[in-house]
Amino acid sequence: SRMTPSQYMSRLSDISQMDIQSAFDQMKSLLHPARSHQVFKLSYYRKQTKGHYARDDPAFVTLQISFLVLTSVAYSIAFN
Repeated sequence: SRMTPSQYMSRLSDISQMDIQSAFDQMKSLLHPARSHQVFKLSYYRKQTKGHYARDDPAFVTLQISFLVLTSVAYSIAFN
C-alpha cells in the first residue's frame, strides 16, 4: 500500500487526481493557531483508515511549491 516515487510523480502531473480544495483547507487551518488541531485530527483519521500519515495526492506539495515560486518572483521583482 506504499506509493512509489514514480506513482507520486505521475499523480503530480495529473491535476484531476489532486484534491486541491482539501489542500487549501489544510493550509488555511495551519495559518490559524486556533484551528491547527484540525490538521492533526485529519492526519490521525487518515492513519486510522489507511494505515499511514502521508497524503496520497500531492496537491499540498504542489500548492506549496507554487506559492514559493510566486513569492520568489514577487521578491525578485520588488528588489531587482
